[in-house]
Amino acid sequence: MGAKHQIALLAFPLLFAGLSLACSSGRGGGGGLSGQSATFSADGVNIPPSAVSKGSFTIWAEPENPEPLESYTIYTRVKLPKGPHSYDIGDLSGSLMGTDGFAIPLGGRDSAYSTLAFSPKRHSATMMTEVPGAKTSGIKDTIIIKSKLLKEEQQIELVFGAAALK
Repeated sequence: MGAKHQIALLAFPLLFAGLSLACSSGRGGGGGLSGQSATFSADGVNIPPSAVSKGSFTIWAEPENPEPLESYTIYTRVKLPKGPHSYDIGDLSGSLMGTDGFAIPLGGRDSAYSTLAFSPKRHSATMMTEVPGAKTSGIKDTIIIKSKLLKEEQQIELVFGAAALK
């Protein structure tokens, strides 16, 4: 991971007002993340027009159409019922599978790839998952995401490269 990318990862939480961090006992590994969770009083994550929504989940990538070998972040927004004052990444589980053969688990308390931002005012949580760039364009990521709290499972696909522009 380049210094520019690391700085962006560190600066991301600073964009939000009323930041309070609570680190979980995530398992670090390779270039992955440590399974941290964060609580924000204001949800500053903007959902782009390219986002795909299904049930209580909305998923998108930033950048929307990464170049070959360009790392990207998959955002998974979860609409929650009114009431929870906290939300744990352990509620979410699933997988990301690319047509290039790349696959990682999503969510879970021991996640080495994902972090979570919770917005109690907006009744939502956003899981951010760092994904290394693919060697070629035209890759399709299939995301399967489950929530125990919501008793819901969805499968959502994101297509990158020239195929995404058609």
